[in-house]
Amino acid sequence: VSQYGIPAYDAHVLTGSGDVADYYEAVVAAGADGKSASNWVMGEVLRELNERKIDIGEFGIPAGNLAELATLQASGKVNSTTAKEVFQEMLASGKTAGAIVQAKGLEQISDDAAIEKEAVAVLDENPDEVTRYLAGKEQLLQFFVGQLMKRTRGKANAQLATGILKGLLEKRR
Repeated sequence: VSQYGIPAYDAHVLTGSGDVADYYEAVVAAGADGKSASNWVMGEVLRELNERKIDIGEFGIPAGNLAELATLQASGKVNSTTAKEVFQEMLASGKTAGAIVQAKGLEQISDDAAIEKEAVAVLDENPDEVTRYLAGKEQLLQFFVGQLMKRTRGKANAQLATGILKGLLEKRR
């Protein structure tokens, strides 16, 4: 299992059940990278199996569909919170990750211009906080990120948003 670039602990858990190891390998074969496949199988998949007291043969998400979800998350198209919501929806509906993300408009916003537009609006709406930030209350950056996430219903790429907000705040010094 080390060929997949996962830690020995993950490999030990995965190989503990031949069926789960086979499922994991099928997820990787379908295009997911080894580490994200391992995270999904050892996290959400095993949790579902344990909670419902079922084995992997009864699990409702085909390996290829889980690989698609893992890839959407790894590529930054959806964040981890959204990916977990999509996972639950996949279990409930049997739909693919891509279909759910598209139908619900869940794709993460990673377009600099779109994020910058929202960031400017957040700063313009909160002039007192901007003044306090520029006076040294730099922990207010998290407040601005939170406001931006609220405006985008959690879809903005948080790392990008943080960098863009920092840049805009520096321009206001």
